[in-house]
Amino acid sequence: MCVQSEMLNHLGSRYQNPSDPYEEEYSQKYSLIRDPKLITQSGPLWTFDNYRAGILGEGLEEERSAVWTSALVDLTKLKKVFWCLGQFRDSKVLKLGHLFSVASFGPGGVITPSGETNTLAISYEAMRGKGVEYSLWSGINGCYSTSFVLGSFKDMLQKADLAYSQLEIMELALSEEQIKKFLIYALNAAMDPQAPEIKPYHTVNNSCITKQFDLLNHVLSPQKQIRSWFSISECRVMRTPVTFWPGLVKTTLEKGSLLRETQSLPM
Repeated sequence: MCVQSEMLNHLGSRYQNPSDPYEEEYSQKYSLIRDPKLITQSGPLWTFDNYRAGILGEGLEEERSAVWTSALVDLTKLKKVFWCLGQFRDSKVLKLGHLFSVASFGPGGVITPSGETNTLAISYEAMRGKGVEYSLWSGINGCYSTSFVLGSFKDMLQKADLAYSQLEIMELALSEEQIKKFLIYALNAAMDPQAPEIKPYHTVNNSCITKQFDLLNHVLSPQKQIRSWFSISECRVMRTPVTFWPGLVKTTLEKGSLLRETQSLPM
């Protein structure tokens, strides 16, 4: 039996008995965030648990629950990478928002026990307690730990409909090699069990936006990398505004010739 067939045969098996093996671990956590857990990685094939495949319930975002399952990702089917910037409904003046990336695949690129999704959204988020609403000021004071959320684009659109006034989708102008390198680096970062312990979430220095720029800079040549930090005597002091302020994301990509095309979706 080939490796991919073996992976598919076991896909989602941990969610069958018991129905959700991670439910107790996250029972006191915010219900829409879980750390992805690597199960198997063989060459371009990755299987992992805690892939978010949908959002359930009614009411406020903090009152919703998520559909968690397993996914198999085949990097040989990878096509494009996009950045998606959602503007918060309650931030019309400052235009604050959330930035995440989405990788699109050809047929068979992303498979769950319920079928193919062929998209992989990568979101870096502030892990918090059950029912706790995100606070900008708590983020600045380092009150949250961090987690990558991996899920489908459809799932992210469901969340966008809850929280954003619009969603701007920007295709990154990267080569095929850079796109693959971007995703491998993101998957390794997301499923490193030590990564969430390294730095707490910080609205300016370690946020959803700064993390995406870190992922992007990893695949760019030194000449094209975007300056991320202000330093004094080679000691990092603060992130540059272009890598933490939502309103500067699109302009920064354009100036670096890193934006292929863009579209805006009203929510």
